[in-house]
Amino acid sequence: MNQLIKNGELHLYGTVGGDLSWDEDGIKTTGFTDEQVIDALGEMQGDVAVRLNSGGGIAFQGIAIYNALREHSGKVTVYVDALAASAASVIAMAGDRVVMRAGALMMIHNPGTITIGTAEDHRKSIQALEQIAEAAADIYAGKSGASRREILRMMQDESWLRGAAAKSLGFADEIDEGGEEMAAPAFKYSLFKNAPPELLTAVGRGRGPVSTQPEKPAARKEPVMTQQSIAKDATNEIFARCRSAKLSMDETEKVIAEAKGDSDKARDIIINMLADRSGPEIIGHLPSAALSGATRSPQIEKQIEDAMVIQMGGRIDAGGENPFIGRSVMENVRAYHDSLGISTRGMSDLAVADMVMGVSRLGGVGSRMTGGMHATSDFPSLMGSALYRFISQRFGQYASPLKQMSIKRNLADFRKHNYIRPGESPELEEVIEGGDVKYGTLEEEANGLTLKTYAKIFAISRQALINDDLSALASAAVVFADGARKLENKKFWELLSANSLAGATMDDGLPFFHADHGNIHTTGAAISVESLTIARQGMRLQKDVNKTGNAGVTPAIILVGPKQETAAEQLVAQITAAKASDANPFAGKLTVAVENQYEGTDWWLFADPQDVPAFQHGYLGGAEGPQLQQRDGWNTLGVEYRCVLDFGCAPFEYRAGYKMKGL
Repeated sequence: MNQLIKNGELHLYGTVGGDLSWDEDGIKTTGFTDEQVIDALGEMQGDVAVRLNSGGGIAFQGIAIYNALREHSGKVTVYVDALAASAASVIAMAGDRVVMRAGALMMIHNPGTITIGTAEDHRKSIQALEQIAEAAADIYAGKSGASRREILRMMQDESWLRGAAAKSLGFADEIDEGGEEMAAPAFKYSLFKNAPPELLTAVGRGRGPVSTQPEKPAARKEPVMTQQSIAKDATNEIFARCRSAKLSMDETEKVIAEAKGDSDKARDIIINMLADRSGPEIIGHLPSAALSGATRSPQIEKQIEDAMVIQMGGRIDAGGENPFIGRSVMENVRAYHDSLGISTRGMSDLAVADMVMGVSRLGGVGSRMTGGMHATSDFPSLMGSALYRFISQRFGQYASPLKQMSIKRNLADFRKHNYIRPGESPELEEVIEGGDVKYGTLEEEANGLTLKTYAKIFAISRQALINDDLSALASAAVVFADGARKLENKKFWELLSANSLAGATMDDGLPFFHADHGNIHTTGAAISVESLTIARQGMRLQKDVNKTGNAGVTPAIILVGPKQETAAEQLVAQITAAKASDANPFAGKLTVAVENQYEGTDWWLFADPQDVPAFQHGYLGGAEGPQLQQRDGWNTLGVEYRCVLDFGCAPFEYRAGYKMKGL
């Protein structure tokens, strides 16, 4: 049975994410990890009772455990036996019922970390901490019902709550005053700025097991602190710092020997060691190629990216041998890091996947809720690039035929944008000697173009890397790419199909195709030279915007539904006539476009959008199609990718189209 299960209950005691401790057998891990909790829940059926007593630990582990408990099929009751602080308070929020035991405390606060490196490294740390805080705030708000703003204020203040306060604020559902008060777990409570005095030991705000209330000597259950145990705790802390800084065993032994139990002195020694290396090293992060002295290879990165595009089902430009095609994802992950001088020899696939996904497997400075950074890799960026190429390829297939009649706009924001119609410019007038130049006027079309945002998130887990499975990611990408393309097609089709196929309403209050616009023929006619002649004349004889002459719009595209596709293709085909009278004047002059969403027999002529566009569409910043954004996963151990489409379309110029009623 899982070691966390005791008497049928799930016991989560100690540091979230695990910690190091010593006994007569040497160094061992204590506390609990997300994997241990997930394994334990797999052995438990029905309702689950969770006994929680923890001062916190690794932020991401706390969030992962919270999600695991929330996903359990039975009812979850969380008993805060003594303390649920920091990351442990996030875990407590998973309870369908949260019970504060006698004397128990709960604490919520903002995460913190230690970063060594450049200004950019510190900025990245700030961004990561802000994202962790926002994720935790959402969880607290979801349980308590308090506003997100109020939760963030409480986190900023580092709020400690006893049972009554926790219940009144919605963080707990019940107070159980029965039974004896329990001792809080061993933890370095001096990391907290507002820790209650009873949590701070008499040995200078160090680490030690204490009660959540001032203990009466007769009621004290835990062992009394001794000089030996104090020294052991100090050494544990120094060892954890050395491990987090990725010092070698020789370097670690040197720090322990020179620090002589002084954790502050140990910190200074570690910082000096890192500074003496060939380049700055960031605690909790893999050194970049520039910092570690390795040379990035654009060729290798491109080849690995190409290999992933193929594995997803995409296309690449042929050229040269690619040794990474056909390899598993994990093989290419290792090859990528080897090319940077980062050895993965001796590391299991799970350890390599954790490195890629930024999962910190054991606590220490720089990886707790009081230090929320974790090891990361640039490989997810390569996956993101491959994914974006695959999405772009998929999105570009089968675009709406109406997009061929539309002009693309690059929009800088989400405000409504209006544009001057073609032909709006006033005529130039002769200026006699000594005469004044007269002002002309320009008017904008009033329909305007406004962007809207459409988005979806999908993730790749470390399990997918280990299992060599990019198919789930590719499938999600296909769904979004196809969905984005269908969305655009739908929005364009609405411009044509609105008002019973009369088209979208223009700024004059009339549909796009209307008798007053002179661009519709209501007598049924099959597609023929004669009917095309009528439509072409109608377009060419349209008055320009200034009503001073003919617009002279030239048709370039014939749009039909599937029922008229063959007739349209036959008419525009290049066929040599036996005699001049049989010649087809439209041969080679029109392009056939087919709108699959239309089931009728009507048909339309449109101008080339570079001449006179019938419609207009736009993307934010000119970024056409779905755009990909990436971040570390919060709810899953992996990397999340978010596809965003900022798109809008609208009618523009009715003179650019002509509708014929079909037979």
